[in-house]
Amino acid sequence: MPASSRTAIRTALVMATLLSACAQDRVAGPSESRSPTSLGVLANYFPSGTQGCSPGFWKNHPDVEKFWEYLPGQNLDPVFAVPPTLVDNVTLLQALSFPGGPGARGGAQILLRAAVAALLNAASPAVEFPLSQSDVIAQVNAALASGNRQTMLSLASQLDKLNNLGCPM
Repeated sequence: MPASSRTAIRTALVMATLLSACAQDRVAGPSESRSPTSLGVLANYFPSGTQGCSPGFWKNHPDVEKFWEYLPGQNLDPVFAVPPTLVDNVTLLQALSFPGGPGARGGAQILLRAAVAALLNAASPAVEFPLSQSDVIAQVNAALASGNRQTMLSLASQLDKLNNLGCPM
C-alpha cells in the first residue's frame, strides 16, 4: 500500500476516534500524568516525545532556515481545514498571536494558536514532540469542523500542555 494511502487511512481513523470521543463528552483536558489517555490523545497512541516549544517561542523565532519547517507567511488554509466563518486569510505566524475571544470564532483562534505551535513542534527535527504532524492536523481539523467552542478549547488545552513540555532550543 502506498504511503499516501496509509496516511489517509490513519488520518481518517484519528478523526473518527476524536469525533467519537467528542460526541460522548469524553474529551477532557490533560492531567499532570503523561499517560496517553490522560493527555486526552488517542488511547492506542503512545507518545515517545517529551518536548514542546510554546507559541511564544515560535512567534519570536520565525527564522525559517533555523527553526521552522513551514513558511511563516504560509496561510493556515492549506495546512488546516479552517472554516472561513471562523478564521479567514491568516498566516501561520499571525495565528501565533491570536488573542482568542468569545464564541466559536474566539475558540478557533485559541485552538489555532496552540495548533500552529504543535504543528511546528511535530515538524521540527530538533523537538521530540509526542504527536506527529498528521495527528495534529487531523485532531485540529475535527475540532474546527465541530464548530463547538468547548471542543475547540478542550483540544487547545491539550495541545498547550504538550507545547509547554520544555523547549530544547
